[in-house]
Amino acid sequence: MSFTETLAEFLVRTRFRDLPEETVRHTKAVILDYLTCVLAGSTASGVPELAKVARRHGHSGACTLLILGGRVEPLWAAMVNAAMGHALDFDDTHDQAVLHTSTIVVPAALAAAETTGASGEEFLLAVTLAMDLHCRLGLAATVQPAELGWIYTPLMGVFASAAVASKLLKLDTQRTLDSLGLAYSLAAGNHQALNEGTLAKRLQPAFAASNGVMAALLSEAGLTGPHQPFEGKFGLFNVYLRGNVNPSKALAGLGETFEGDRLSLKPYPSCRHTHSGIDCMVQAYQRGIRAEDVEGVRLQVNHAAYAAVCQPEALKYAPRTIVDAQFSLPYTAACALAQGWVYIDDFTTEGIARPRILKLAEKVKVAIDPEIQQSESRQITPAKAVLRLRDGHEETILVDVPKGSPSNPMTDEELGKKLSDCARHCAMRFDDPMMRELVSWVNELEQASAMNELLDLVSPGVAT
Repeated sequence: MSFTETLAEFLVRTRFRDLPEETVRHTKAVILDYLTCVLAGSTASGVPELAKVARRHGHSGACTLLILGGRVEPLWAAMVNAAMGHALDFDDTHDQAVLHTSTIVVPAALAAAETTGASGEEFLLAVTLAMDLHCRLGLAATVQPAELGWIYTPLMGVFASAAVASKLLKLDTQRTLDSLGLAYSLAAGNHQALNEGTLAKRLQPAFAASNGVMAALLSEAGLTGPHQPFEGKFGLFNVYLRGNVNPSKALAGLGETFEGDRLSLKPYPSCRHTHSGIDCMVQAYQRGIRAEDVEGVRLQVNHAAYAAVCQPEALKYAPRTIVDAQFSLPYTAACALAQGWVYIDDFTTEGIARPRILKLAEKVKVAIDPEIQQSESRQITPAKAVLRLRDGHEETILVDVPKGSPSNPMTDEELGKKLSDCARHCAMRFDDPMMRELVSWVNELEQASAMNELLDLVSPGVAT
């Protein structure tokens, strides 16, 4: 079979009983993390406005807008719910594939599940398989996304969205191939929105979620797409990635390992490339070092992190927008050094303009470390911080693996802190009993006959 046929056949034939228990547990954790991000994303810039557009133009549908309320057509529901999950850059990351996945896969799955009346078990299976496909496509690329101008989350996420919708629509192999082929005509996602600090950055995964659902629905209706959207002469690998790809990496261990197990959950609402540096500052704070004790900070990272969150320098030291701040290592490191953590409130119009934080950020100098760069393997790599204190002492901190990674997971207390912080910023009241109910429901997801109870829990049911 061809590359695409292998993926499609695996997607169609795999059953819930084929999933390892540990993989099911990981998928539940990722779904809960997505819903956690949605709580706070509901008040993020651009999201309420997008919801209003969806209600105006997609009002005849039967799919739920989370938190903000209202029922719209599936394409609009997938779009809004995806934007909500990604708006704060707080959602999961596959550190090696360099992409977010649940923010595309879960909202697409919710839209398809409401359309088909899928059970919790069917939902869990489809999400697991689609996240696996998404991450495997990222792993196949042998070049950093920014080098070619792409963002892998939406570029490859449209195929994951098509995959999850195809699985829940119960499409056969031929129709699934058509769905993936149609999705290729809708594939997009570039760095220009990020470079300019615009809200399009949080909309690109939303477009991918919506477009993938559209591809599956069109395929179900009999419309056809190319059956070699990845490996074909003019497929994704040759046109978008310019041949910088190793397809065997995408197929390695297919069905034996699931890449969702390797997702990192974020402790901080900022680009994953900032997290090792933030961890250094959090550790400094925990050692009793305070901002007023510090003369200067030297942070050393790899080339990928330097390019993503340290350039252009002017925007990283004086962010114009919230997106600029989310992708600034000097700014986020200053927040962590000043208060011992990085919170949602650090990414507001008022938050990014605080003179104390901006003055502290000026003390953070970042450079590429040759040893760290040498160890780079298309993943989030260590950060080294040297803090020069006013008493003449230097404190050196090395973070090998950032917090939230599978090998350095967040504690239950830290996960609870994230849920509480997000609930506090939610557009609807979301108190402690509701948080406990949400956690309980997701933990027992495979027992649900349909997704209605979950959707009722995270939606007021009335458009506002």
